[in-house]
Amino acid sequence: MSKQQFQCPDCNEIFTLEDTVFMEPESDQLIELYQGKLNLYACRNCGKQVWIDRDMVYKDTPRKKVIFYKADISEAQIDQQLDDVQDKLGFQTDKSEDQPAWRLTVNHVDFVEKIYLHIHEYDDRVIEYIKSFLFNHNPGLEPTKHDLRYDFSCKKQEELRFMAIDRKTKQAVFQIDFDLDDYHNLEDELLGEEEQRNRLHACFRGDANYVQVEDLVEQNSEADTLIE
Repeated sequence: MSKQQFQCPDCNEIFTLEDTVFMEPESDQLIELYQGKLNLYACRNCGKQVWIDRDMVYKDTPRKKVIFYKADISEAQIDQQLDDVQDKLGFQTDKSEDQPAWRLTVNHVDFVEKIYLHIHEYDDRVIEYIKSFLFNHNPGLEPTKHDLRYDFSCKKQEELRFMAIDRKTKQAVFQIDFDLDDYHNLEDELLGEEEQRNRLHACFRGDANYVQVEDLVEQNSEADTLIE
């Protein structure tokens, strides 16, 4: 595993850490990620708590899933990173049954959300489709001004809750509930048959290894035709 140098923003102290954090289900690293403590370090020189933005990999071997967070890249670099991450993970372009499904994320919140969805057995492609539907059918909700985030804290077992986050203030401005039965019906309709799976698959970049609502919003007319 390679090392990388980081710098304290207060005193400019240089320190060296492994460049990638690996975690598995129920690992200490995953617990720290949920708690917001992962990648927090006390500078040995000034004592300042420093958050280090490093690559992170979540790997669930029994369920064949890998979620990769790539630190400090721009939207324009995503397509190239999809190829680079595939090489780094050692995956083949032609998927085999033994090869895990994998996702690239470039946002810390997206990384946490996709792990949570995977652990609770929600399909992230369907969740992003729901977000697209909510953007298209809720006046005042705009993809250029808001982010839709799955609300992990919702205790209602019969509903999925999404929070609309203002991109400027980073504050939640309103919530939208989505019936859980509707989620399962939508999952069956979108993923139940190969033709529908392929159509949904084609809506996302990088052979559907980068699954975000932005791609669906950009082609909303095509996305809307997935459901009759």
